[in-house]
Amino acid sequence: MNISLIIPSGGIGSRMNAKIPKQYLEINNIPIIIRTLKVFNNIKEVKKIIIPINKEWIDFVIEESIKNKITKDILFVESGSTRAESIKNALKSEHNSSSEFVLIHDAVRCLVSENLINNIIKNLNIHNSVIPIIKITDTIKEIKDNFVITTLDRNITFRVQTPQAFKLSDYLEIIDNIDINNTQYSDDASIFESFGKKIFTIDGEENNIKITTEKDLEFVKYIINKV
Repeated sequence: MNISLIIPSGGIGSRMNAKIPKQYLEINNIPIIIRTLKVFNNIKEVKKIIIPINKEWIDFVIEESIKNKITKDILFVESGSTRAESIKNALKSEHNSSSEFVLIHDAVRCLVSENLINNIIKNLNIHNSVIPIIKITDTIKEIKDNFVITTLDRNITFRVQTPQAFKLSDYLEIIDNIDINNTQYSDDASIFESFGKKIFTIDGEENNIKITTEKDLEFVKYIINKV
């Protein structure tokens, strides 16, 4: 199975209140994005890594990848003004020409496990689109202007994680027909949903969190130092 990994890395991480984008912050002297790459470096089905990125950070990622013994080919494309545009740039890049499937993963989910990645890949033998989900245990309410509108059924409501996996030809068929400036596309599965595509789900992992706030960062540091 020939799989390429796309890790969009053009975000600025404004909610982190850091001087640099959060994916380049260090935990124990290793940048978060490099910690993420180190996990995927051990997945044999992943043949190449494509990173949509702002140009000023390319040398940093190359240097840190070498320092941390990332052996897979890392290729770069220009990041877009939205996540969807960055993904489109990666999907349509010549770097992707020989791939059958793509895995798309958040740069700041560095606690993803090899087990979860392998489980997603295993399911690609049966399904063309696979995403990991986590069951919600809290009561979920729809709120507008600080007032409760309704209570949602938590039995059919889930948190969605990455990596998300798709057949490349399916995604290429869709990508030219979406508004890449639409910020409602918060993940790749939402793009597939808008075209009525079926997406298979598997169990995600509680520790596979997306570092968005300083509190998230402290949690990830705690888990890493605990291990």
